[in-house]
Amino acid sequence: NVTPDEIDVLVINCSLFSPTPSLCAAVIAKFQLRPDILSYNLSGMGCGASLLALDLAKNMLHQTRRRFGGKALVVSTEIITPNLYVGNERAFLLQNTLFRCGGAAMVISNKWLDGSKAWFKLLHTVRVQNNTKDGYECVFECEDKDGMRGVRLSKEIVKVAGKTMEKTLTTLGPLVLPWSEQAK
Repeated sequence: NVTPDEIDVLVINCSLFSPTPSLCAAVIAKFQLRPDILSYNLSGMGCGASLLALDLAKNMLHQTRRRFGGKALVVSTEIITPNLYVGNERAFLLQNTLFRCGGAAMVISNKWLDGSKAWFKLLHTVRVQNNTKDGYECVFECEDKDGMRGVRLSKEIVKVAGKTMEKTLTTLGPLVLPWSEQAK
């Protein structure tokens, strides 16, 4: 029950698919969103972009219309078909099975009256950055030895993901755990 003129912020993220005009431009045109909408098109950021998009929308709502509140539309999608790897290297083939086409959308609001209609309440967003060389190279778009483009997943991805999750949970813990659990 949200009309296009109620949307103040639009954030769309998609990892490998980055068309021109942008996905934001396509959504704005298709649904006739307001001409003064704040729109952000995020691409090339992988799995973490969904949280980044949500955090960006939350921060933009905080910056705009503080007095009365606003609404943001966040669309997270993955479209791997144009980048399907057709070569034979195992490190590149895995992405064909892990990543597919799909998406999800949500409307978030900081309007007080929308609280009674909301399914969830966004309390915290936590983002951590992995700046190691292994983290940088564990998911990498490049060419194989035959010149075929694809996304290479390294064997370090599990270790990098584990360390990043540990850092995330360490950051998130004090925000969500009761004092009795934090003391332990």
